Parts: sequence; C-alpha cells; structure tokens
Amino acid sequence: ADLFETYAVTTSQTVYIGTLVSFAPGAPTRVRSGAATANYRFAGVVESVVNDSGSFISAITGDASGTVRVVVSYGQEILVTCLTAMYTTSNLNKTALLKTNNEVDGTAVGTAALRQAVGMIMKQESTNLVWVKLRQVGTGDASG
Repeated sequence: ADLFETYAVTTSQTVYIGTLVSFAPGAPTRVRSGAATANYRFAGVVESVVNDSGSFISAITGDASGTVRVVVSYGQEILVTCLTAMYTTSNLNKTALLKTNNEVDGTAVGTAALRQAVGMIMKQESTNLVWVKLRQVGTGDASG
C-alpha cells in the first residue's frame, strides 16, 4: 500500500514531481533531489507540492522557512530506469540503490557511504526498466 508523508524541501534545492528524493544528513524533516551522496537516506517519490510560502513558485525549490513542501510516497512498486549492468535476472529480489533522481543501480553507484537502499527489485520489465518495491529507511542509524 502507498504511504504518504509531507516534508519541507531543503533550502535552495529543487525537486520534481515523479522523481526520487532523499533525506539529507542532519535534516530529517527536509528532502532534496535524489543522488548517490554520502550519508543520504532514501525518502520516496514526489507526488505533489504544498506551497505555504504565500507567493507564486515557478519551481519546487526549498526556502529557509520550510514553507515549500512536497508529498512523498513510498511502500508501492514503481517502474524505474536502471543501469544496464544491473539489468540481470540474478538481481531479482535484491536491493536497488539510488543513482539519480530517476535511476537506480547496483553497487556500481560507489562506496558503501554513497549507497541508499530504494527497495527490492521485483520484476524486469524491459531493457533498463525494473519494478522496485519502495521502502523508506530512517534518516540515520539508531544508537544503542
């Protein structure tokens, strides 16, 4: 089932409807465009914009006050572009990792610090397209 959460967009960052977004380290209530970036965590897919800024916005770009927000979904399966090297049946039921705001990959995204789990690869659709069951993870590792 689709799950929905609303988050402010990171100041000066622009996100787009239908793309993958991440939590920045130390900013659990803000999201930014998805990219293989150290210590970021996957948040979900942008569904819509909530603009409480009081002014017209031409792009979904975060402001310092956090009044430009997006509704993010996760928990569902999405069809997403994958890199050619990971498009193999041996990767079914394995974890897709975030590459860009509209692509997933395998360990080729880089070091462990860059890897953000997006969800489980469920099915291959056609060359460079896979179905991924999205999952959201915490904004950091729990202590204890």
